[in-house]
Amino acid sequence: NGLTTQETDPPSNEVSPYFYVYAKLALLRYAVSGEEGGGVPASGHAAGGLLGVSLYTPRLVELTMPRRRVDMQADLGTLPASAGGGVPHLYLQQLPCSWGSLFLPRPWLLFRAYMQARLEGAPGPLVPRSASNGWSTSWKKFMIELSHLSGGVFLYPSFPNQSSLSTNHLEKGEHIGGKKNKLTHRPIDFTVPLLLNLSDLRQLWPPQPLDALPVRDLFTRPTRRSELHARGIEAIAAHRGVWRSHAREAAAPALRLDRILERLLPATTAPR
Repeated sequence: NGLTTQETDPPSNEVSPYFYVYAKLALLRYAVSGEEGGGVPASGHAAGGLLGVSLYTPRLVELTMPRRRVDMQADLGTLPASAGGGVPHLYLQQLPCSWGSLFLPRPWLLFRAYMQARLEGAPGPLVPRSASNGWSTSWKKFMIELSHLSGGVFLYPSFPNQSSLSTNHLEKGEHIGGKKNKLTHRPIDFTVPLLLNLSDLRQLWPPQPLDALPVRDLFTRPTRRSELHARGIEAIAAHRGVWRSHAREAAAPALRLDRILERLLPATTAPR
């Protein structure tokens, strides 16, 4: 597994003292153990299209223009208590997180191969109505494309006051404060409090199984994993002809991309 944060100089991200405990709990509960996990060591992928685990709770929907504020704790608090008990403190979202994430092995390997093919000239899909289509210097753009095509999701925390296992201090870097970036970045929109008490993590750790967790799409809209999976199949079908045509003309990159997608979907069984 790969645990990553976006690198800047000086470091922009800070993690909770308990980020590793949280990441390990999430990995064991939802990825590799028992019936809920996908048997990652054996099959290489987690059940239900799980791509990774985010340490950070977003306060802003970054793929819409204009961007809008979101409070996931308040949003999920309107849901009825699940069969597992209580308001959910975790949820699933299609959007990858670059400010502290644990990526599962098979999705990470496929992502690296996918990004390499894209950087070498293979044409990528346009994610409908996503601001990421215009990004030019972010690896996250390619991960968004891959999650769109696969219908995969990431596990996100939703603790009180949006306390998270990582936060961002908005130090100037490639994107924040960059000459080409005209967007305004306010600390209130990005810097969340860190979870600093282990007893809080124990109390908030959810009893809900993966299938009972709420699901949000790239734009934080309520959805189901089966809907995301179906959209991914449609997107691949719509773009496969373009990739194969490009492969005949430019050879390697698009041909590799087509093969990557063939490996991606058979492993993504349709969830509920």
